[in-house]
Amino acid sequence: MREQISRLLVDAGCQIPASDLIITTGSEAFRQALKQNTNLPILATLLPRQSFERTLAESGHSRGRVSAIYLDQPASRQASFIRHLLPRETQIAMIYSGDSRSLHATARTVFAAAGLPDGVFGWVNATNDGVSQIINDDRIAAVTVTGSVRAGKAIGAQAGAALKKCVLELGGSDPFIVLNDADLDDAVKAAVTGRYQNSGQVCAASKRFILEAGIAEAFTRKFVDAVAALKMGDPRDEQNYVGPMARFDLRDELHQQVTATLDEGATLLLGAEKIEGAGNYYAPTVLGNVTAGMTGFRQELFGPVATITVARDAAHALTLANDSEFGLSATVFTVSVDEAGRFSRELECGGVFI
Repeated sequence: MREQISRLLVDAGCQIPASDLIITTGSEAFRQALKQNTNLPILATLLPRQSFERTLAESGHSRGRVSAIYLDQPASRQASFIRHLLPRETQIAMIYSGDSRSLHATARTVFAAAGLPDGVFGWVNATNDGVSQIINDDRIAAVTVTGSVRAGKAIGAQAGAALKKCVLELGGSDPFIVLNDADLDDAVKAAVTGRYQNSGQVCAASKRFILEAGIAEAFTRKFVDAVAALKMGDPRDEQNYVGPMARFDLRDELHQQVTATLDEGATLLLGAEKIEGAGNYYAPTVLGNVTAGMTGFRQELFGPVATITVARDAAHALTLANDSEFGLSATVFTVSVDEAGRFSRELECGGVFI
């Protein structure tokens, strides 16, 4: 890997021998590399731009010796497959959604430049019927899908019928829990990033903000002010934090969910507006007084919309967090080691950030 990346750097005009370069994969590896007592340049790969910039700022290092290759969804998905499956001499066939099929050309160019052998990475344009045929093909050993719950149910059923291994990475409505003892400034900063990075279009993004009653008013005020300050516009301009949504129909569906939640009794604190003009822009939105029976609490809001729900106490916050069919991850802000331990044990999800 070091040799291949070094070759790419030379092709780009950066004459850096692989032995004189630290290459990291993912956010945590990049964070650990910054802690090392070395003056070697660092190339961070497979991490979002925002994660790179935040980690670099927190480390106190200058940008001078650090650079990055940003790989966001869906590009990071295929790069992750390559990284994990190549050592097992496994071939990969990607089936792209209709909105991202142009990525195959870019992916093939990048992987070929890195020295990936012919035939290891391929792509297939397929209808739903075609996908079914592929799953049932004896040459296919396993299936994975990243998409909606509806797509996951369909693919999972077909893979099960064919006795094929299957991994489903579907939707999420992750809770972000703030208890009374939390540092509100830190919590608000993390909340804004957790909800609005990539314009809120992340399956494991924080979506349901569950606040213990004692800090609910103060957190909400700080949070709304921070969200209102976000700049929206062309994502190629680094001054902008919120870009367009992936498709018009996704924006329309999100707006319908927001409207339904407001009709059910939620309070509009910010946004709830489709922006006119080119691009699928939706204003960063915050909904207050959201209760467990409302659309915004029960369904995944896949876009720049946050819902705020007030819990009576920590136990009620835990109950609210688990009152969901989703279960990707959760975030808890507290200084109590005991509460952190309890939430990490009792939250019904795949991962917990404390």
